[in-house]
Order: sequence, then C-alpha cells, then structure tokens
Amino acid sequence: MRNSILTATSTFRVLYGWSKALAPYVANTITGKRYLTNRKTRKSTSLVGVDEYFPLVINGHPQWLRIRGMNETNPIILYLHGGPGGSQIPSYRHYQLEWEQDFTIVHWEQRGAGKSFTVGLDFASMTIAQLVEDALEVISYLSERFSRRDIVLLGHSWGSFLGIHVLQTHPKNVSAYVGVGQVSNQVKTEREMYKFALKQASASNNQTALQQLTLGDYPSPKRGLHVEIGIVRKWASFFGYLGSSSSDATRNRERLMGTPEYGLHDIYKYLKGTLVSSETLGRRFMTDESIQPTSLPLKLEVPIFLISGRRDHFTPTQSADNYLSSIEAPDKKHVIFENCGHYPNEDEPGRFINELVALVGPYLQHNRD
Repeated sequence: MRNSILTATSTFRVLYGWSKALAPYVANTITGKRYLTNRKTRKSTSLVGVDEYFPLVINGHPQWLRIRGMNETNPIILYLHGGPGGSQIPSYRHYQLEWEQDFTIVHWEQRGAGKSFTVGLDFASMTIAQLVEDALEVISYLSERFSRRDIVLLGHSWGSFLGIHVLQTHPKNVSAYVGVGQVSNQVKTEREMYKFALKQASASNNQTALQQLTLGDYPSPKRGLHVEIGIVRKWASFFGYLGSSSSDATRNRERLMGTPEYGLHDIYKYLKGTLVSSETLGRRFMTDESIQPTSLPLKLEVPIFLISGRRDHFTPTQSADNYLSSIEAPDKKHVIFENCGHYPNEDEPGRFINELVALVGPYLQHNRD
C-alpha cells in the first residue's frame, strides 16, 4: 500500500512540477534539434579509452554505471552522487573531461536514482545500510575488473554522507576519500537554515513567507519532507542565506533535459526517483541525528580530504571544517574555493582536478607527470 501511495504522489508531483520544463524538450525532439545536438555531443566527447554506460545487477537490483577515462590503467574515482537520487549523468560532461586524462571516472546511479529507478524497485530496500552494501559491491567490481586497489572514493553532498558510512563499514577498501560539500550534520544544517528564513520573514513582515514557514518541528519525519525542504530553501534563498540562489537548480534542470544518455522516459524516472529517494533515504538523512557523520566514530583508516565552496549553503564550510578537525586519520586537509557554492567541482573544474591530484596523488600507484 505504501509503495502505491508513494508512487501516485511522486507521479503527480513530477507531472505537475515539470510540465513547463518538458515543453522545450518535446519541441526540440519533434523538430529534430535534440537528435542533432545529441549526435554532436556524443561525437565531441567520445573517448579512445573506456567509454561505457551499462546496468550491473548489484545485490539483486540492476544499477547503472557510467565509466569514462583515457587510459584503463589510470587510478579510479568512484563518484557518489548527491541527492539522494541526484544522478550525475546529466552533468558529468560539463566538468569532468579534463579529469579523464588522469583518472577513470565511474558514476554509479545509486539504487532508485536515474536509470536505476525501475518498476520492480522495492522501496523497502531504499535504506542507508543497503546503499552501503551496494557501494561495496561496486568497489569490489571495479577492483576486480581493472585489477586495481588504489580507488578514490569521492562523495558529493548526500554522497559524502554515504561515503563516510562506507568508510565506517569497510575502512580499507579504498586508498583515499574526498568529500565535496561534505555533510557533517544535516539535521542541524536544515534547522539553522529554517531559523534564518523564519527570522528574516518576521523581521521584514513578509506574511506570505511567514505563512509558508509555519512548520513547527522542522525537519519532521512525519510530514511531506521534500515539500517542506523546498519551502525552506526557497525562502532562505530569497532572504540571501549564505549568498544562495536558484542558479544551480536551473543549471541542473537544463542539463537533465539535454543529456544524450536520457530519453523522455529516463527523465521521468530520474524525477520520480529523486522524489522517492527523498521520501525514503532522505527522510532519515534529514531527521535522524544518530546517523550523522558527527555522531559516528571519528577515527578513519584512510586519508580524508575535503573540498568546499565558501558560499555553500547546503553544507556550510565551517561545519565541514569543524567535522574534519575532530577526525583522526593518516592524512587530512580542507581546501576551500572562495568563490564557489555547493558545486566547486562544476564551477572550477580545472582547479578542482589540480587540487584533487595534489591531494590523492601520493596515495595512488599512478601520478600525473
């Protein structure tokens, strides 16, 4: 019954909220512009090394891997995307092409994300413990296939939360960990954002904002969480919380509509998957203090490096810095991009790869000349 209700709710919200965004997609498809653009994109970004996109059955559920790199002997980066449910397939071409010279980049569409959202998906399997087990299976597959042990685990946002849980479960399966937009305690972060928005609404006597922000115990595990998060972030952005804006969301939406890997049905699954992921994984991620990285053991057996944007309002730099300071690890460092927000890897990809190589290079078999 819960699966049916969740599916119906997700379907309605996807159709309602994205109808206008889909109009250009449909128009470009009918006129043939999308076909020509996709053909040009594929041709201009094709590789002579490894360039694959395929499903792999992981713990009983098919999950898609996008693997790209100029040389199969290069070290591997397993990219844990954000969200939850926010696959990087629509975005990777816009920032990682230079990275592919030095690394084999693996984007894993986690259970319920992107093309890994299927009709047969059991929503009861959408748990943090299950995704940790899925991640370990992906790492094992990559190690065996490429005959390498020097895998870099890179987690962005929700992916950084998941990455820390992976390290806690099997700490020596990777050579180094990189957290981008590192989550430290998302419950506290959401509460601080809510308090800011409510305070500013009251100070400016914005009645519309005050009415929408009357949420009581926020974030609450008992209500429509992703709807409330949308309200809070909308008004926090409106009042200038840490310089936030809607530009990232607009960029991500445009990329989703234009990626060659996705057809219309895949876009529908992507959107539906983000909603389901929010109501399952996201609900606990946003409301349970006991599973936050700050509540887990603070001793790690692999080097941990953080790369943050100073203007990040989802995972504030100071919170990440405080978290890193409390950790005991073989090596650690926090690199801050002063002019970036939640996506330093996308905003300054050239600098990002240089920093990444400098941080993890000493722990890999292959270093850039």
